[in-house]
This record gives sequence, structure tokens and C-alpha cells, in this order.
Amino acid sequence: MSKVARAIERAETQGFMKLVVDAATDHILGASILAAEGGELVQILSTLMLADKPYTLVKGAIYIHPTLGEGFFGLMESVKPVD
Repeated sequence: MSKVARAIERAETQGFMKLVVDAATDHILGASILAAEGGELVQILSTLMLADKPYTLVKGAIYIHPTLGEGFFGLMESVKPVD
């Protein structure tokens, strides 16, 4: 959260966001957000899960600045395969 503009602005930079993604389908299997307003943020990810859509659907999205949701840009970019 230390790189999320709204979190910095509100001095609430402690916490993290994590995704677990199926490597074969790019679908989100799970997500954890431990941060101020984390429940609001994880709801966005659960919508993708319910819609059976891949994380890549929002990976290239343009996020409103400054919002906590803007942190999804860095989160989606950090998805890496596990060896």
C-alpha cells in the first residue's frame, strides 16, 4: 500500500494486496487485502471471480487517481508464475 497514492495521501500505507491466479486460465482463485478499506477493494476482485473473468480484464484498466483501487494497477502487474 506504500505505493498507492490515496493511501499515501491518507497516511494509511500499512498493509498489502495479494492475488492467487490460476496460471492456465488467468482466473482469480483468491485474494487478500489487508489495508484500510480493504473490504471495498476485495469486492471488486470478487466480482471478477463471480463473473468467471480473468484478472487480465482489469489489468489494463485505467484507474481513477487518486483512489485505493488505483493500487490494482501495480497488483496486476506483479502477477508472476510460480516455479
